[in-house]
Amino acid sequence: MKINFNLREVQNGIKAAEQKETPINLVIRWKNLKLVRPTGKTVLPSKWNFDKQKAKKSLEHYSTFNSNLHKLESKILEAFETFKIEKQREPNSKEFKEYLIEKIESPSKPKEEMKIPALIELTLVKIDTERKRLLSEGRSTSRTTTIYSYRRLRELLVEFNEASKIGIDYEDITIDWYYEFKDFLNSKNYSINYQGKIIKDFKTIMNLANEKGFTTNKIHKNSKFRKDQVKTYQTYLNEQEIQQLYAFDFSDNIKLCQVRDLFVIACRTGLRISDLKQIKKDQIIKSKIRIKEVEIETEIERNFLRVVTQKTKTEVDIPLHQDVSEILTKYNFKLPSLSDQNFNLYVKEVCSSAGLNELCTFTQSKGKLITRIEKPKYELISSHTGRRSFATNHYKQGFPLISIMAITGHSKVKDFMNYIVLDANEHAKVLAYHYYKLEEEKRAAKQHLKLA
Repeated sequence: MKINFNLREVQNGIKAAEQKETPINLVIRWKNLKLVRPTGKTVLPSKWNFDKQKAKKSLEHYSTFNSNLHKLESKILEAFETFKIEKQREPNSKEFKEYLIEKIESPSKPKEEMKIPALIELTLVKIDTERKRLLSEGRSTSRTTTIYSYRRLRELLVEFNEASKIGIDYEDITIDWYYEFKDFLNSKNYSINYQGKIIKDFKTIMNLANEKGFTTNKIHKNSKFRKDQVKTYQTYLNEQEIQQLYAFDFSDNIKLCQVRDLFVIACRTGLRISDLKQIKKDQIIKSKIRIKEVEIETEIERNFLRVVTQKTKTEVDIPLHQDVSEILTKYNFKLPSLSDQNFNLYVKEVCSSAGLNELCTFTQSKGKLITRIEKPKYELISSHTGRRSFATNHYKQGFPLISIMAITGHSKVKDFMNYIVLDANEHAKVLAYHYYKLEEEKRAAKQHLKLA
């Protein structure tokens, strides 16, 4: 058997100062067989003696380096002889490779010491994980609010760490730390809900630290370590307001007309503005529904819009409202495209022009300050108001929650109910309308019996 130590890359013609360390391979030959294995060591070619196959004296600790190579050579020779004794024959290349991995290479690999990132730096790990998740789902990472939220959390933790003497390592997180961090957020006059979002993201980072074994500290699971949240004032457009908006003449302003049309579609479909940009003619499907007229059931064909939502990748079917059908035909099924930022800017002007200026009164919390706010309705309208309008109007009309949720793409009732914008009296009216329908059905049934 013959054993040589060869460099994987000789790097001829490259100046010594520009050379890079290259791995040293172990080349084993016996009879007509050959096996190449890594030694796990690297060296600069300029510090390697190719004739003697060992490190030059110019390499720091060259003596120890060469001694380790010699020890490895001895282990290979010993392993070869041991195999012959055990098997009563010489190994082939595949057998000896597996034998070396089992007897020499695997046991000799030291366990890598787990590198524990600082708590603040763990936010970068989370950001990277979120980015990979979004890319695997075929989604953009440039404008995602999730990645932005963790970036902002990291910025706040860095700022808090510089301003506070309490520390911010895994074991520093206590209930007292939580209260001091809350005071820090209050000093920035953040709303209660925004503070709650920051605390929620921080708890996610601590959960990640627990999962990866970076810490056993679970104080963030304490009931006192909570994310505060209050119901924010939201508005919606009722049926009359949607009709008023759709009927308004914007012929003198093409941009406002386009924004109005997109917003009306959002109100009639419950889709996000990002989903409206994807609508194509081939997404219109036909399906039959059963109707009952004078005790006779018949089937009629209706158009539906089938969309796979951008955010949740959920396929939804939406009955095509007449307003939606008219708008799609108007644009030949190629709706105008606007960024969310521009849309939210223009939609307020659209609603203001159409006279949606009812005064809305509500309270707002920022930091420790609670303020009474009065604003005209159009100032509170954004792209998401369309989804809220769709959900709220159909809820008021008595449609089953599960049917509305199937169209809006919600899987949890709790999340869906955030889209229902009704005060206590309006909720009572929904129930009163339900009672009215039941009474009408009873009266119709009695009338039918009398006629029979």
